[in-house]
Amino acid sequence: MKDLYRCLADHPVPLRQAIARTWATGLTPGDDLADVRALADALLASPRAGEVVSALSAGAREALAVLAREGGALPAHRLRGHGSIRRFGPARLAREQPWRSPANPLEELLYAGLIYRAYGSAEAQLGEILLIPEELLTLLEPIVGAPAPAVLAPLEDVPQQAAQGDALAEDVLAILVHLRAAPAAGLDPESDPLAPSYPPGTLDLGERLRGPRDPERLALIRQILWRLRLVRAHRQAVQPALRARDWLRLDGLRRQRALLVAWRDDPHWNELWHLPGIRIDLGERPAPPLPRARRLVLEALARSPREGWVPLEALAALLKRQRPDYVRADGDWDSLFAQRATSGEYLTGFAAWDEIEGALAAHLVTRSLYWLGVVELGLSAEGAPLAYRVSSAGWRLLADATGGADGTDAAGEAPDEPSPDPATVEVLDEGLAVTIPVAGTMYDRYQLERFAEWRSQDGAALYHVTPESVWYSQSAEITIAQIERFLQRISGGKLPTAAQAMLQAWGGRYGRAFLSRVALLETVDEETMGQIRAEPRLRPLLGNSVSRRACLVAEEHVEELLALLREQGIWAHVRGAG
Repeated sequence: MKDLYRCLADHPVPLRQAIARTWATGLTPGDDLADVRALADALLASPRAGEVVSALSAGAREALAVLAREGGALPAHRLRGHGSIRRFGPARLAREQPWRSPANPLEELLYAGLIYRAYGSAEAQLGEILLIPEELLTLLEPIVGAPAPAVLAPLEDVPQQAAQGDALAEDVLAILVHLRAAPAAGLDPESDPLAPSYPPGTLDLGERLRGPRDPERLALIRQILWRLRLVRAHRQAVQPALRARDWLRLDGLRRQRALLVAWRDDPHWNELWHLPGIRIDLGERPAPPLPRARRLVLEALARSPREGWVPLEALAALLKRQRPDYVRADGDWDSLFAQRATSGEYLTGFAAWDEIEGALAAHLVTRSLYWLGVVELGLSAEGAPLAYRVSSAGWRLLADATGGADGTDAAGEAPDEPSPDPATVEVLDEGLAVTIPVAGTMYDRYQLERFAEWRSQDGAALYHVTPESVWYSQSAEITIAQIERFLQRISGGKLPTAAQAMLQAWGGRYGRAFLSRVALLETVDEETMGQIRAEPRLRPLLGNSVSRRACLVAEEHVEELLALLREQGIWAHVRGAG
């Protein structure tokens, strides 16, 4: 880092003279190196450092404190929220004397001789840096102190309020249940596994979804399903993975934490594409990854007041002042080809910060973080988001998400989740009604839906067990005895005798006939069938004989059998039904 002497030597004479007057050194430095040394020595020995700092505006003192806290050097773009320093030649400096009316806090600090410009590396960024020379930093640190904590002044009240709570987790459960019953086909095996072709947005789950049916939200759920590996691709279909059971067994806070961390660290999900009114064209360049941006927004949210509603523009203003580079770490404000969707006008330079970075901050809060249950929204009378507050669960989630927890097994500081109340089972004319509390029962409800139909949900979920729903469960090899034991457990041993009798009566109807999905393998002659049956690898795949030239093949063995037949030089012709 450049020392004070070299920093002053790089200044033109008019600026050195302005600094000398600000510090009341009595010197009128010229071009000689001896004058530079004298000015530097005078500054370091001056008793007026406190007066010079006190005379600064609040914004300049904040910028100086931030720079001092960061060790005295930062990339210039990190302080762009405090302004930018205009460039003047010596003649123009002497003529216009900009130190008489600095344009912004950074110019105040430059013309007061408190900060200097250089070219170098800071925070792994190579370019222009702003610095406090080490000798001057030692002098200033006791005076400057730490920057004042960021204050996000709350509103007293808002016309309307909206909260999502754990609706996103509940909708993940609903989609897992749907995929277990009907694995979604159409997955392209060549596609990126983090961006599969299967979108939950195409599912029509009706009232089963607890949150809004917003296409962006449904796409986010799809991304999280794959990010957490709750689903897997099997035979070009999407179905729940074994890992889903582990997630379902977590307590409510840990489930939400897993969802939040999956979103926070996902480099493939990018809200920039969803900003309303803006089109972004990167050409062949990669999109700026957002995990870093999300972490910085979460850190800013953690500074929110515990009470009251924070205006959305206040959060954006905080980021602009303290982390204007939260999206573009290199401070290249022309790195995004962004256009207004209506006019096609390009948004370039730092002047477009509010329309890109500011809009993104509001979007993260009012969309992703709202859906994830971290914040609640304050709405205008017309229903437009105007403020936020961190939810009670959100404070615990932020404590983990800003501290680097992995979201799956962190202990956290949350109290233990109380054991849920037992479910109640009621006998109806057409079946059984099972009412089970929502809190603390997600895995039990996932299991319950193997043989019961979801009907409604609020603080408790209502399911109906019908002859048809039990018939479907029999096809999944769930026995009546297993159903009875499960209902006994979740009801705390209070399964009505009439319910047990109804289940037993239903059980007597099943198993008297069997239907299997099979294919028919036919050969042109008995010799070919004999050749196939003689092959050790083929024999286990064949079912019962229909004739000397035909046998049955279980549906799940068809693809393997066709491949092995080709190896034997037998290319089977596959005919459609009928």
